[in-house]
Amino acid sequence: MNDSLPTNHLKSESSLYLQQHAHNPVDWYPWGEQAFQKARSEKKPIFLSIGYSACHWCHVMERESFEDSRTATLLNKHFINIKVDREEHPELDRIYMTAVQLLIGQGGWPLSVFLTPDLQPFYGGTYFPPEDRPGFPSFIKIIAAVASAWEARKDNVVQAASELTGTLHEMEKVFAPSQGNAPPSVALLDNAVGISKENYDTLNGGFGKAPKFFHSMEHRICLRHWKRTQDRRSLEMAVQTLDQMAKGGICDQIGGGFHRYSTDGQWLVPHFEKMLYDNALLIELYLEAFQATCKQTYKKMAKEILEYVAREMTSSEGVFFSTQDADSEGEEGKFYTWSYAELQQVLEKETLDPLSSILDLAPSGNWEGKIIPRIIKPFENWTDQELGIWNATRPKLFEYRKNRIAPSRDEKLITMWNALMIASMAFGYRVLNEEKWLNAARRAARFILSKLVRYDGHTGTLFHTYKDGKASIPGFLDDYAALITALVALYESDFDERWLNEALALSQTMVLEFWDESAQTFFSTGSSHKHLIVRMREFQDSALPSGVGLAATACIKLGRLTDHSDLLEKARNILKTYEPAMQKNPQACGQLLIALSMLIERPSDVVVVAGQSKQETDQAIWSLWKPFEPNRLVTLMSDKQSTLIPMHRGKKALEGKTTLYFCEGGTCLPPVVSVP
Repeated sequence: MNDSLPTNHLKSESSLYLQQHAHNPVDWYPWGEQAFQKARSEKKPIFLSIGYSACHWCHVMERESFEDSRTATLLNKHFINIKVDREEHPELDRIYMTAVQLLIGQGGWPLSVFLTPDLQPFYGGTYFPPEDRPGFPSFIKIIAAVASAWEARKDNVVQAASELTGTLHEMEKVFAPSQGNAPPSVALLDNAVGISKENYDTLNGGFGKAPKFFHSMEHRICLRHWKRTQDRRSLEMAVQTLDQMAKGGICDQIGGGFHRYSTDGQWLVPHFEKMLYDNALLIELYLEAFQATCKQTYKKMAKEILEYVAREMTSSEGVFFSTQDADSEGEEGKFYTWSYAELQQVLEKETLDPLSSILDLAPSGNWEGKIIPRIIKPFENWTDQELGIWNATRPKLFEYRKNRIAPSRDEKLITMWNALMIASMAFGYRVLNEEKWLNAARRAARFILSKLVRYDGHTGTLFHTYKDGKASIPGFLDDYAALITALVALYESDFDERWLNEALALSQTMVLEFWDESAQTFFSTGSSHKHLIVRMREFQDSALPSGVGLAATACIKLGRLTDHSDLLEKARNILKTYEPAMQKNPQACGQLLIALSMLIERPSDVVVVAGQSKQETDQAIWSLWKPFEPNRLVTLMSDKQSTLIPMHRGKKALEGKTTLYFCEGGTCLPPVVSVP
């Protein structure tokens, strides 16, 4: 970026994505009152462009159109132009993405939307090419047509925008939940897995055809179904997919971590950006699969993702960056792909030839003449010699790759994404018995609680982003819900009740800001969020678990631990509210189904009362963490009675030995003195 070039109104913005457009000839404004007032006073429509820094096609449209003086002149003449980072403003992305999907039947990024001065959408699309292509008019033609319609038929355009906004409001109506206290039936979980089986790719794993996404929540439902029913097919769907992903180009075989999604059905060619949240969700999924199967490959994969995050996605302050770009030097995937000549340069023939028996390293390449490293021989079939070669070769390739120009990294902190990683690292500590992951999770949590939470008495107000020493944008439902869940995960790992106190404070604010009493669910945006044409309730998962699903999970976990019946009641009502959605489209409701599983599938609470031997107590705790028990909550009671955890009341160590108290499905069993 050349700072000597003229700038628009994005220069002082902290978002990397907005900074990338600060020198465009388009007169961009950030989302806010300055742009809105200008649109109203000049009676101009708004062109709203939404994207994010790691988006390949966002960069393409910038080069082709937003850096083009002719295009910029037309945009500046006829519109007030606003650029939004979807990661900073997910609420705007949801609203206007839904509008575009209603208009053209599909969505994606870059998202291009035309609005009236009062922010109502009337036309939109995604990427528009600079010149006409079959089925795609050029962006300049789109600009001219929209400008002409606004000048000649403004009343009609405003009416159409009003009707579309009305449709958005209608979509947000929620039917009253069913009466009675009973939560939805376990049959919803069986139905969800049945539909997953119908959509499963039996050859390559995963669901559907190309492009292929991870569907982490859906696979976690399959693991839970297997745990309850012992249905082998449910387990096989999860583990076959995890095996295929671990071998494919979707996994960065050299540096660890996973790319965004696979453009093909075989997990070979990824969309090369790396997202913090994808990797957080995959850590938890691989660890659960390891617990369920004891297969060392899954332990290995989880550790490699954790190491990648620690090395490349962690700030000096201990919090986690958002994304790494797909592009470097203007070319997607250039950092991650190889030519055969490069491999020959780095590796000796005595290494390269045997390495080709386990990796796809054909001289002709496996993608556009290039090589995307992928595993072609199952890990469990590797010989000791092959394993030794790979362990010696991988660091050499990694060091060589470090000399390339790396993709850019978006270093803003997003609360929800950090919370997902905190929870996964805490879980990693419990499964892997490596304290460094607990320490990393604690450090990130302390930073967020000190820099992104403002306290007022017993409540805490949370912010969504942090960059350059400044917290900004009031937190959304998924920020609160994910952080509460992460704090509970930390308590489950080190039993420090500070985490529960913080979680309870945030839960009070979450209810005050987001709860919708009439619909018995949560809004995605709080009462303090401004300039929204509709207040949405996000209950369907995307690549991320839904805010409402996370909120239900948080209410169940925190409610069970602290015996807050009000939180448990809210979770039950959420699940009743969305029972029809979970029945009709379970693949979009994975996080809600995980919450349902937690609520109704014989929830298991274990109180460990410490004995005189710390070693004995630690051994008891590790024995409880080892198996796959997704609905189990473990608490530790030492010499001091907890005021936060009522289930500790009346319990004691028998004969001075570590004693375990099991409660399953609301029934308490006799205490167990010996380690199970």
